[in-house]
Amino acid sequence: MYHSMEIRRIQITGGSSFMVTLPKDWAEARGLKKNDPVVVTPQSDGSLLLSPQGLQVARESTKTISLDDLETADSLYRCLIGAYIAGHDQIVLRSEGPILGTFLEAISEFTQTSMGMEIVEEDEDQIVIKDLIDHSEVIPQKNVRREYLLVKRMIADVLAHTRPKVSDMAARDTEVDRIHWLVQRQASIHQQDIGLCSRMGLRLGAVTSCVGVSKILERLGDHAVMVLRNLEHLGESDRSLVETHLESLGPIVLAYLGDAMGSWLDADYRRAESVIRRKEEVLVMIGRRFAGLSVVSNLGLLLGSMTRIVEYCSDIAESAINISME
Repeated sequence: MYHSMEIRRIQITGGSSFMVTLPKDWAEARGLKKNDPVVVTPQSDGSLLLSPQGLQVARESTKTISLDDLETADSLYRCLIGAYIAGHDQIVLRSEGPILGTFLEAISEFTQTSMGMEIVEEDEDQIVIKDLIDHSEVIPQKNVRREYLLVKRMIADVLAHTRPKVSDMAARDTEVDRIHWLVQRQASIHQQDIGLCSRMGLRLGAVTSCVGVSKILERLGDHAVMVLRNLEHLGESDRSLVETHLESLGPIVLAYLGDAMGSWLDADYRRAESVIRRKEEVLVMIGRRFAGLSVVSNLGLLLGSMTRIVEYCSDIAESAINISME
């Protein structure tokens, strides 16, 4: 494969056309011959992407994991998530003897939790997991928007009069985690395949921004669960009063979150600035609602989560400003 970098000078042919010759090794490695078409795609940074016409970039990557090197099923699960986020198309798991039952459970949990990963081959001592998603058809921004809608509903339900069970909320939080892992994976794939963004009409900077905002949304989901969990541990009289305060804060917090995400989705600098300026105002409103209450342990944790939710919204707005400057 052709790897070295060369400086090639522009020549003029026919008095009006610029010409640059292609490296022979590169052309031969791709089976190009005289009169074969190539595609020239301008990039946002001013460079040109050159590829043979009709070529689908073969970005195939296999990660092999030796199960004999791992001590626990938790270690295996973390390795699987790491390989998934790194963008490998295929994960091969090998063992010198029959794969342990605890490892099989971890593998099953991984394929159920990750999006697109399925077992395509299985023997006693080897399992092959492959990505079945066509990532040229999956837009990261749409996944972040879906993640936002899930988190928005979680926060709305926590701040509503009728609240879900902690177990139900935790299951929804797991779905948020799944989407966050997928967004991270997509960013890795786009970074490894420089032409994928161009083929999809995306900017790499925007894809990278998706990872940061997705992480913030994932943390927002965590804090929604924490608010609900700490609310359930309050005494009955305190809980009733705190629930009333949370319901009154619901429209304020949800509107603030909506403005933050709207500024990022639209790359709206002015809206993002408004969100950042209003942060202290919203925090003061939360503090006033709970003023005078005895801040026991669980109430303190609940208030901490409410504060973090507001601060994370402001962080999303800062990401919106960064995107708008591009």
